[in-house]
Amino acid sequence: MSHPESGLVFTAHTDKDTYSPGELIKVSVKFTNKGIVPIHLTFGTSAKAYFSVYASNGSYVCGIPVMSLQVITKVTIGPGQSVGYGAPWDQDVVDEANPYGIQVPPGKYYIVAGTIGATARTATFTISDS
Repeated sequence: MSHPESGLVFTAHTDKDTYSPGELIKVSVKFTNKGIVPIHLTFGTSAKAYFSVYASNGSYVCGIPVMSLQVITKVTIGPGQSVGYGAPWDQDVVDEANPYGIQVPPGKYYIVAGTIGATARTATFTISDS
């Protein structure tokens, strides 16, 4: 994602391409200011982004819970600077049917990160069957 008029670029990544079942997946997002003036961002909570997991066929799997405070948070990113944030996912789906969580099956997945008016997708990663 990018906002060419402001120079803001928003990207998302996982720390590896392949994971064992139950292995912690570290998702990171980065705001980069490619413009020539500072960019001021305001968030409604202390969380700078939210994260959703999808199977490689595009079907929604689950959200990744992110702890946050209900406070307005402001961030300034200078020209050429980047600011990053992260979230871990333990490969569990927690929902009404699985209130204590259940391991996702082996397969290919990706994560979509969302923030103020923008989304970014990670590359597809694999959860192996062993």
